[in-house]
Amino acid sequence: MRRLRRDDGFCAAGRVLSAAAISALLAACRSVPPADPVAARPIAWAEVQAAGADRGPVLPGVVDSVRQAPLSFDVPGRIASIERETGAPFEEGALLARLEDRTFALDLRARESELAEARAVQQSARQSFERQSALRGRDLGSVADLDAAEAELKVARARVAVAEAHLAIARERLLDTELRAPYRGVVARRLAEPEQRVVAGEVILEVLGQVDALEVNVDVPETMIEQLRGGSRHVVTFPACGDDEAVASIKEIGPDASTTGTFPVALLIDTPPCPLRPGMTAEVSLGTQERPEAQHAEAASVSIPITAFVSGEGDALHAYVFRPHSNASTGGILERRTLELERISADRAYVTAGLVAGEIVVARGAAFVKDGQRVRLLGRGASIYQ
Repeated sequence: MRRLRRDDGFCAAGRVLSAAAISALLAACRSVPPADPVAARPIAWAEVQAAGADRGPVLPGVVDSVRQAPLSFDVPGRIASIERETGAPFEEGALLARLEDRTFALDLRARESELAEARAVQQSARQSFERQSALRGRDLGSVADLDAAEAELKVARARVAVAEAHLAIARERLLDTELRAPYRGVVARRLAEPEQRVVAGEVILEVLGQVDALEVNVDVPETMIEQLRGGSRHVVTFPACGDDEAVASIKEIGPDASTTGTFPVALLIDTPPCPLRPGMTAEVSLGTQERPEAQHAEAASVSIPITAFVSGEGDALHAYVFRPHSNASTGGILERRTLELERISADRAYVTAGLVAGEIVVARGAAFVKDGQRVRLLGRGASIYQ
């Protein structure tokens, strides 16, 4: 019997281990499941909206007062006092500021004296004319003396008229030394101080009308301006008011575009949802808040993006609805639906049959998917597609 050497034992053990390792690897390969031949395709999607909930594009705006004006004196002078500080409210006709009026008061007295003198001269001329008329009636006076007396009376009357006008102007200038409120409101800015000398027309105060009459100013792109009509009502939200909303009606639509290609639009706020101040920001939904002529027609309709439907055979229109594997799943399959289209707006299609509000449809690329295809949603929330 041949004696086994130590090297032979090691070789035998190595062969046993190699066989075991190969067997383990083969078993591991057999346990891996085969790869899925069809991967779920990601899709851009949108939630089907009830027609009444579609508010259209949203644009930023700024709250402003319906009434606002820069106030100034109509006469030059030195400011004697300013009666209201910035932010102070006032009533219509309230005194807001005063100029030193001594010079204007003296001018008024001088004009009053001029008028009194002119009236005295007029009285004398009238008496002279009456005497000449009486003498001429008795053939004791000449025609030339009567004509001269009549001319002097006319000149005296003209001087009285001029003096009366000068007196009225002096009174008006004295009144102009007081700056009074044109309406009820609040001081927005104070631009001058007492003892300051100002010229006529120099702005002293900027005032706003009572803040219960507010509007929202928004710049509308040229691609959207034709959709708006004067008097149409729109939903407006304000960051200062949280989730509360207001309704505003279009008051003015600017006829000319600015250098940025936008048109100024002013909307009058019906009832502010919270205390607002001019200068606060707002968001205006350009979709109409109500359309009485289409209220009944849209009662059962829904809307989807205009890119969410495709044409089929003949006149058929289709959309692809996402069916999730489970309630919390972002993966699922597509189901093709035939639609009945009511109308198309700038960016929405209104559907009367085939879809239900809250369902999810393929928003883009609908022409490249098919019924029963496995897909997954991109992103989260119904606002993924705008």
